[in-house]
Amino acid sequence: MKKIIVILSAISILLSASGCKLTTQDYNDKIVEILDSNGIAIESTVESYNSSIPNLVTEESEIDTVAMQESLATAVTESLKTEDLLLLESKNAAQQTEVQEELAVYISALKTYLEKYTEMVEYYSTTSYKTSPDLVGDYDSTLYDSGNLFDQFLESNNTLAEILKSHI
Repeated sequence: MKKIIVILSAISILLSASGCKLTTQDYNDKIVEILDSNGIAIESTVESYNSSIPNLVTEESEIDTVAMQESLATAVTESLKTEDLLLLESKNAAQQTEVQEELAVYISALKTYLEKYTEMVEYYSTTSYKTSPDLVGDYDSTLYDSGNLFDQFLESNNTLAEILKSHI
């Protein structure tokens, strides 16, 4: 079912991008639709991490990573839609230029976050934390401490929201 939704969404975006330029509002709406679904998916990865990983991880810890794997799969699926946004054309050239420049930053931040999150899920899924416990803190700080990958993603998301807002 998820594949059908992704395919239909991609088809919708591609049809919108096939030579016809969107009004400022329609362009904003298409961008917001995908950004919102990405934001929800990324928030889900944070929630699953927080509910799956105990505050203190030891060699004796038993960690169920199913929720993290599921939220990761959803986030990856949603992230695939973002590159299609670069194909959209707006009747407002300034809007399109501003959005596309920040979308490149957003896509990069999203990919970097998901790559590190994937690595972390693998680390916990294979119980590597039992033999390499020093990486527990590294993953936590890289993904979630101040100035981390999650913050970089949010910052770009917020910048895009401001750009879109300026073109209403």
